[in-house]
Amino acid sequence: MFLARLVENAPLYFLITARIFAFLAVIPVFSSTAIPTLVRIGIAGCTAVVIFPTLLSYPLPSDGVGFFLVLVGEVLIGLIGGFFVYIIFSAFLLAGGFLSLPMGFSASQVFDPLGELEVPLVGQFFNTMAVYVFVVSDGLRRAFFVSTINSFNSFRAADLAIVRDDVFQFLLRGFYDVFVYSLTLALPFLAVLFLTSISMGLLAKAAPQMNLLILGFPISIGISYLLLFLFAGTLLSVFSNIFTVMIDQLGGLYQLRETG
Repeated sequence: MFLARLVENAPLYFLITARIFAFLAVIPVFSSTAIPTLVRIGIAGCTAVVIFPTLLSYPLPSDGVGFFLVLVGEVLIGLIGGFFVYIIFSAFLLAGGFLSLPMGFSASQVFDPLGELEVPLVGQFFNTMAVYVFVVSDGLRRAFFVSTINSFNSFRAADLAIVRDDVFQFLLRGFYDVFVYSLTLALPFLAVLFLTSISMGLLAKAAPQMNLLILGFPISIGISYLLLFLFAGTLLSVFSNIFTVMIDQLGGLYQLRETG
């Protein structure tokens, strides 16, 4: 019975799978090449099977051109949702980039397997912590839940033409939040390192024989490591709060049709 209904409504099932797969192809963790494409297709297909019975009233165009346009719209919705999550994750890399120069790690770059690019060492540390918090704090499941089960009933492909300006403003807000979050994370450490640099400058002026220019790098690195160790718990809490706000904003994206 269920299989016959699934075959009968295969175009609808394909649209649901396309949106979910597009979301998984962009969102951090799932977008990594370490996860095979077949796994993403399997997760999207299995999730679509669960959602499918609740969306039988989804309006489908009768012609091929109309169906293609709806398919493109569904893929765009999935990409926009996943891209927003990816934007927020960039805040952690940016915060690490802000810290790399005063710490003395500006020349050290490591390969990020999630983003597939060279990133500062401290940025990779922040990003790894963020991924850990994102998974452990149930952020990944909640973001996936909001972007799949909740979104289909409130935001459909045809709505993109109605709220396209609001979607554009939503993404711009995401880029703004990246700088706010990155500065919020990096500013306390930057302030301490700035005071450390001033202190060493005054000491170097008072006692030139100490050669603090050479000692400055290990002192800055040691203080930075000490701060990261002391405030690791606070950082994890801040990461969790950022993901909570991000998921709320992601849910607001799929409510633009009602509010727009």
